[in-house]
Amino acid sequence: PSNINLAGAEVQLVSMMSREQRLKEKLDVVVDILTAIRRRLKIATKDKAFSYYQNGYDGFYCFYDRELEEWFNSSREEVLKIMSSICKEIGMQELHFPRRYYRW
Repeated sequence: PSNINLAGAEVQLVSMMSREQRLKEKLDVVVDILTAIRRRLKIATKDKAFSYYQNGYDGFYCFYDRELEEWFNSSREEVLKIMSSICKEIGMQELHFPRRYYRW
């Protein structure tokens, strides 16, 4: 750079590009997890491995297989953790979703 101001701008630009790359990588992981969830839900629907209930705004799934239920819960949790870390990184409030357990 021809002067000190341009050198500072270049450092800032490189930092922004690095941040954008990190955010893109995190979002790519979210897309991959959501794609896996959709695929697995499609299979579970075909196999009638769950019931879906809705009460007004809230809806929830009742899985008949404990292992499948845990996989969906952990996948969902991972997406929320990643999205929360993105919010934190860009200066927004982190996401908080209480987990509710239902016993039948």
